[in-house]
Amino acid sequence: MSGPLDVVLVHSMPGRLRLRLARAPLSGIEAVAAELSGRPGVLKVAYRAETGSLLVLHDGRFRPEADPALRLVPARPGGAAPSRTPGRGKGLGGGVAGAAAFSGLALLQMARGRVLPPALTLVWYAVSLLKGLPRKSGG
Repeated sequence: MSGPLDVVLVHSMPGRLRLRLARAPLSGIEAVAAELSGRPGVLKVAYRAETGSLLVLHDGRFRPEADPALRLVPARPGGAAPSRTPGRGKGLGGGVAGAAAFSGLALLQMARGRVLPPALTLVWYAVSLLKGLPRKSGG
């Protein structure tokens, strides 16, 4: 790495922390993980494509704020740094797709005559997913 790497500390707990790269090319992520793996106290570093972040397992000695190769930057206003997972934010959201899937499975169970509990349980899951979605402001 050349110069300090900008990272957002997503969360930290004893023996484990998650760092999200603020402005790093995804192609060099393996080199970043390998370099961090060599730090004193670091047991394992793994890149998680699902979260677009580095998971660092350590014995308690590793401190990202004291590492000269890392520069902690604040998260963007309103949340964490943007995810680097390819394809995120396109198409149906997980809540709508999940609700549609559960609704379809509920109809299948009802057609098979299994209303209680399989179909009602699936309807409950679908409604729960939809209730968690942000509402559009009317106008």
